[in-house]
Amino acid sequence: MDIPRPEALRQLRLTLSSEGQRLAFFLSDLSSGKIVSIPREAALGVQRLQDRMAGLDTAEIPREDVEAGVKALGYVTSVRRAERARATKFNPLFMQIPLFDVGPWQPGITRFSIWFVGLPLAILMLGLTLTVLTLGIRNDWAIRSEFVGILRIETLLTFGLIAPFLKIIHEFGHVVAATAAGVRVRQAALSLIALYPLPSVDCSEADVTASRGGRVTISLAGIVTDFMIGMIAFILWHLVESDAAKSVAGQVVVFSTLNSLLFNANPLMKLDGYYAIVDMIGQRNLYTRAGQRFAELGRGLVSLGADGGLPQGAGGWGLAAYGGATLVYRLMISFTILTAILPQFLGLGLVLGAWGMYAMFVSPLLADPTPKAASKVSRQRLWLGRGGFLAVLAAVILLVPWPFVLQLPLRLDTAGYYAVTAKASGFVAGRSRAAGQAEAGATLLDLTNPETDRRALILQMERQEADLFLQNTQSIGLAEAQLAEERMRSVLAQIAVVETEQAALTVRMEGEGYFIAASGLTPGRFLAAGDSVGHAYPMTGSAWAVGAFPERWVEEYQTRTPTGEVRLGTRYITLKPGSLGLTDGATTDAATGLRSIRLHVDIPVAPADLVGQDLQIRLHFGNRPLWDHLAFWASGKLAAFRDAQIVDRETRIEQSN
Repeated sequence: MDIPRPEALRQLRLTLSSEGQRLAFFLSDLSSGKIVSIPREAALGVQRLQDRMAGLDTAEIPREDVEAGVKALGYVTSVRRAERARATKFNPLFMQIPLFDVGPWQPGITRFSIWFVGLPLAILMLGLTLTVLTLGIRNDWAIRSEFVGILRIETLLTFGLIAPFLKIIHEFGHVVAATAAGVRVRQAALSLIALYPLPSVDCSEADVTASRGGRVTISLAGIVTDFMIGMIAFILWHLVESDAAKSVAGQVVVFSTLNSLLFNANPLMKLDGYYAIVDMIGQRNLYTRAGQRFAELGRGLVSLGADGGLPQGAGGWGLAAYGGATLVYRLMISFTILTAILPQFLGLGLVLGAWGMYAMFVSPLLADPTPKAASKVSRQRLWLGRGGFLAVLAAVILLVPWPFVLQLPLRLDTAGYYAVTAKASGFVAGRSRAAGQAEAGATLLDLTNPETDRRALILQMERQEADLFLQNTQSIGLAEAQLAEERMRSVLAQIAVVETEQAALTVRMEGEGYFIAASGLTPGRFLAAGDSVGHAYPMTGSAWAVGAFPERWVEEYQTRTPTGEVRLGTRYITLKPGSLGLTDGATTDAATGLRSIRLHVDIPVAPADLVGQDLQIRLHFGNRPLWDHLAFWASGKLAAFRDAQIVDRETRIEQSN
């Protein structure tokens, strides 16, 4: 076998790296800057070829070592050619624009990086965390309002505007960590994915120059930076007074934290969290190998065993499962965002959904220069297998019945059945009864009314006068005695009315149950008759719960009487026939325009046992083919879009007036 030319071998640099209990071998292509992982046999072959070229080894090289070395060199050459082909082929939806070499700038921040990455960073993060907890607890985490509607189209567009600037700070965190670890950062670039700009830095030299701990630190630096930005924005949100500044700070909190949790720190995405974890477990090619295993499994299933193959052993199945999980997660994220924005802006929502699908699935394929192995199966047989798979899928969609189910959150009817209200107007005289079990007739809250007390005092004086007048008229005459008695009866009637009003100022428990006082019942607060005092949940009988039933499901409810079951923690309680009911009239959500009907549910559990529990009801409307599910879902999204348009139109009219 011919030995490769010296020029080709001089362009390669072999590096060893620790991977847990074993060694990993990396081959750096100095001409393209690419670093690839190779097996031990290939590394040994390359090393012997380079030693022969340098005159360090004059012994005959075994044929298998030469073959392994030549194979590794051929792989690097194919990667180099694929990279060049990708660079010469213009793709307006995926471009990378080199900006500048970061390496010459690193010496200027070396002292700061080495000092900061360590105890100062830990102290800063601890201080920010304690400040965030203090502000959040004090304000009852009021910033939760910023997380409402995070998938609205306006919020996503705002994220699109500020995300590149946040990404610059994120990438600077990687540069600081790499500088502290002694790793040269090659280049800063601007990636245009579907014309969307995302800054990036190349820290790939960490694979061959940094320790495993250094690589983990570099990977986690971006996540730590994101949370640091989020916590600083959280603090600013509580300090600024301008509504515009508060809105921007709140959105930075949302984007910095959620983006890191859902994407950057998620091991199912090939981002910082993934690289940190695979370095920790010593499996740095996990994503690629898992994708290959899952692709082989998919080809084997689609081609009916003619191509691909089943994974071997627990490790092979684990890799395939991980590869499938990464695909499912990306699909789930795309579907969640798409279904959230479609009801608001149908056309633009479809555009953004298509852009997201491209960025999630297509652009990584275009960005990967690794050559793909050709299939060994004939094209005709492969298409036959794919056709059979599609036929089975179509049969499942058209013929196989799937449960038609609606899940809704429930709550105890605190506004009706279990509400405890003030029977008379007055001021809170003392603290309300603490939450807990209360006997029938127990005092829940005392009120006082100065006007009622004044009337009671006057009537007592009038009673004394009437009693004195009655005693004096006994010896005068019959007419005067009858007049005195009539006056006494009038005063006593008025006293009875006032005593009833005074008794109503004491709120009592009607029956044995569990009482929870309303918030804000501080001494001196005025309560009008009918104002809430709290909620009392009986210890016996059935519970009465309510929920918002979507209006578009009313026809299904009327034509197909549903069966239901309520989830209580980890158990489900099947409801008896007649336990469900809908009220007349619909309410409209001011934000989305969606209309709903009030659903009443009679749950065969004591109300006191449901206090504090998360209630959900699952309604079954029979089994229907999957195509019927898809048609119902699509019609619901179209109806929601129309409702959202009506709300937007009404909002514009109100603003113009």
